[in-house]
Amino acid sequence: MSNKKPSTQQKSLNEQSVELSAAVPEVIAHRMNSFMSAGLRPSEGHQEEFQLMWSEKSDAFVDSWKAMAHQASIVNKEFYSSIMQTMFTPWWNMQAVEVYTHKQFNKAALSVLNKGLEPIHKTTTSNAKRLKSGS
Repeated sequence: MSNKKPSTQQKSLNEQSVELSAAVPEVIAHRMNSFMSAGLRPSEGHQEEFQLMWSEKSDAFVDSWKAMAHQASIVNKEFYSSIMQTMFTPWWNMQAVEVYTHKQFNKAALSVLNKGLEPIHKTTTSNAKRLKSGS
């Protein structure tokens, strides 16, 4: 498994989860308030905001799945490479082979989840900032 350091811009799964736990209720409260104030005949501004809400949700969902699929393919390639290296290394040279451990599997699974959460985190936190500012 590669030992690449995440960029300073990347946030851990824990950091994203904590930020989401604050941003999601803000966005939901604002959107519910907007739904209630729009009434039965929403204004053009309300309709645009509602359309934006749905398109952002679907875009974040698709981006999330694409990011997870891409990260899973990277992890699978590394795992397959490890298996192939193990299969074709003579028994007397096995100490030179890096064998996947359960910790590496857990780290790989968390990397897939982290990549999947990034688009959702980005969309939700930017919505919270935008809706808080009232624009």
